[in-house]
Amino acid sequence: MKQLFIAFVLLCGLNGLAQVKNDLANEGLKGRVKMVTEIEYVDERMTKPFMKTVDKYNIKGNLTETIHDDYVLKQHSRNYIKYDTDANGMVTKHNEFNDTGMLVRMVIYRYDTLKQITEEEDHRYYDGRETVYRNEYTYDSHKKLLHEQNYVNGLLHLSVAYTYDNAGKLTGSKSHDTAGKQVGLTDYQYYPGGGDWIHCEKQAENSRTHVFRILDSTGCMIEKTTYTDDYAKQTNETNLKFDKQGNWLIQSVKGTITEHFFISRRIEYYK
Repeated sequence: MKQLFIAFVLLCGLNGLAQVKNDLANEGLKGRVKMVTEIEYVDERMTKPFMKTVDKYNIKGNLTETIHDDYVLKQHSRNYIKYDTDANGMVTKHNEFNDTGMLVRMVIYRYDTLKQITEEEDHRYYDGRETVYRNEYTYDSHKKLLHEQNYVNGLLHLSVAYTYDNAGKLTGSKSHDTAGKQVGLTDYQYYPGGGDWIHCEKQAENSRTHVFRILDSTGCMIEKTTYTDDYAKQTNETNLKFDKQGNWLIQSVKGTITEHFFISRRIEYYK
C-alpha cells in the first residue's frame, strides 16, 4: 500500500505546518493506533490475498516495525526502527534496520527553540553505498513552513517556496532547480467556507497531475481520484468502511496502471 501511493504523498501530502508530526499523522491515521494489518486482494469477496503489510507503532505514534509479505513473488521482509530522543522527548535520530540487523537508514533531526524541525539529514544505505538527502526548513512568524531546500550528497538539488491564504491555509508551492528554473508548481483548492483541500494540481517538468478528494461531514475521505493532464489515466481509491475512530477499514483501488484490487485493514489501538 505504501509503495503504491508514495508518489501521492510526495505530490500533495504537505500541509505547511511547522509542528512535528509522528508517523501516524503522516499516514492519516487517527487515535492511539498500536498496529495496522493491511491485506490486499485481487477479488471483491477478498478471498484471494496477494500482499500483506503489518505496521507496529509505539505509544507516541512512531513506527517501530514493518513486516511485508508478497505472496506472488514469495518474498518476506521485516524492518524495525529505534529512536533517540532529547531531554524534551523530541526524536533526534531514526535508526532503521532490516531483518538481518543491518542498518539501512538513519535520519537525524534538528530543531529550533520553538521545536520546529529545521533540518532532516536522511542517510540511505544500499548495496554498500550511502546516499545522503538533507532538507532544510525555514518558517514565518505564524509557524508556517515558508521555504525548503533539498540537498543530495551535499549538493543543492531543489528549492521550494510555500504560499498561504489569509486564513493560513496552504495554497501552493513552487520548486526551482539550482539554475533558478521553475521545475514544479502545486496548487490547492478548498471547500467553500473552510475544511480540508478537495483539489490538488501539480505540474512537474512537462507533466501535470490532478487529485480530487471527496470528504464527508466529519472530514473522512470517501474517495480520491488521480488524473494525468489529459484526464485519461487515473487511479481511484474508494473507502467503503470506517471504524469509530474514522480510519478506513475496506478500500477499493482501481486504475489504468494497476488492476482493480481491494484492501482490508485491521487496526489495533492502545487502551
